[in-house]
Amino acid sequence: MVDKRKRGLIRWGGGLSMLLSCNNMLKAQSLTDFQQVDRNRDLTFPRDYGAHFGFGIEWWYVTGWLWKKGGALCAFQITFFRRRSAGVINSESSFSPEQLIFGHASLILPKEKELFFAERAGRIRKGIIDLSEVNTNIVFEDWFLKRDPLVDKYIIAIKDEQFNYDLTLSTISKQKMKTTILRGDNGFSRKGPSPKQASFYYSRPNLVVDGSVRVKDQVWLGKGLAWLDHEWSSKLLARQAIGWDWIGINLLDGGSLMAFRIRERDGKTFWSDFSLLDSFGNNHPKYRSQERVVEKHSAKWIQKRFWKSSKSRAEYPIEQNIIIGEHMFMVRPIMDNQEIDARLSTGTFYYEGAVKLYYGKRLIGRGFLELTGYSSPLRLQ
Repeated sequence: MVDKRKRGLIRWGGGLSMLLSCNNMLKAQSLTDFQQVDRNRDLTFPRDYGAHFGFGIEWWYVTGWLWKKGGALCAFQITFFRRRSAGVINSESSFSPEQLIFGHASLILPKEKELFFAERAGRIRKGIIDLSEVNTNIVFEDWFLKRDPLVDKYIIAIKDEQFNYDLTLSTISKQKMKTTILRGDNGFSRKGPSPKQASFYYSRPNLVVDGSVRVKDQVWLGKGLAWLDHEWSSKLLARQAIGWDWIGINLLDGGSLMAFRIRERDGKTFWSDFSLLDSFGNNHPKYRSQERVVEKHSAKWIQKRFWKSSKSRAEYPIEQNIIIGEHMFMVRPIMDNQEIDARLSTGTFYYEGAVKLYYGKRLIGRGFLELTGYSSPLRLQ
């Protein structure tokens, strides 16, 4: 595989050294001045499409598959992270890292076995690197993710020396189809046995993608489906948790599958959850269990095949089976090496891979598999 990753563009005075000092500060200082997730708070839209500056960490995550005429395929990922630093609230310094923004973008060409990646990091500067509190409106110079509130449509632009894409994401106009899925308990998503280990979390699966991609001096138009997640918290992981395995799958019948497990150091599952829904947001009738109720934390993840990175030396379980009730779903990557080297922005390696979902021998969905904490423990608290 050819790995063509553009090293990060650090958009603040101090570069990488400032990023590292900010991360150390986050670890060292008290987070008591951060807003905490409250299970009694209901999510309200369009307000909660926007940023939540009082919380410690937040991200908007978009993945999708695109086909051009003739059947050629690419997959893409865009993530914008916001991180608030402790102890520098309302600083008047132009170099204050009170709110840090990171951008990751990747493009996967499975036929060519190529992965392109670009990353950015910076602090908020109004009009240049900026977020809105009332709607999804993220600007990082010539990268952006914007939601049009009049038609509930997203516009994405990523500009890089190696690849560009300009995409529009639209909800499917189908009567009674649920386009925003609140995770967990009405958007309160537990990440451990303690209510403090939680996030606010919603998803927008099965968004219709339309747009253009430029790569290797070629431009082509594509159509496909995408998935959008938005999540925010101040204390996401318990001390003994080191990372997670997560999937977001658009099912071919219009439904969706989201599942994750939080891992301990020995690889055992610390916490897990899943949501298997039809297009109307109800429990999927095709995969009902003989049991009256399948506990949300009873999904089993079985690692089937590992791939070892030559760069990070991490071993990722890129093929996994997920058992929900008596149903087994098989996650299979479209190519092995889909590791992201984001050391110049967020300081981590992680796996962000396009996958297919099978039920027996039958293809039933497409989406992404995310694996974190395999090269080193993840710390988001």
